Amino acid sequence: MPNVILKLSRKDRLYAIDLYCQLPEGKKYHKQWLKQYAGSTNKGYISALAFALSRFNKPSHISIYANNAYIVNILNEWLEKWSLSDWKNAKGKPVANVNEWRTIWQLIKGHEITAKENYGGIDT
Repeated sequence: MPNVILKLSRKDRLYAIDLYCQLPEGKKYHKQWLKQYAGSTNKGYISALAFALSRFNKPSHISIYANNAYIVNILNEWLEKWSLSDWKNAKGKPVANVNEWRTIWQLIKGHEITAKENYGGIDT
């Protein structure tokens, strides 16, 4: 299973999506996308994450680094719980951005995901 680093960052209204991996033949691969999304900061991060995850077509170990605690917390603590509770939060109310989170839930199936907060550089 390939190891992939996915880094999400934001400056002003522009989201940078960086994907790093080492291909089986030993070559290193880096791809960057810059995207602009409307709506709140959290909505922008959710959209950037969905875009990035849609690029994977083989099971991978994906380490996600984001300078957004909301995204990291949901990936680590809440996403699976929400999927099991019919997309309701701890108060029994519908999850915010439920359609986007459902999409992300579908996109991460078959992958091993870890998520960490990162406000600086990462080693690739």
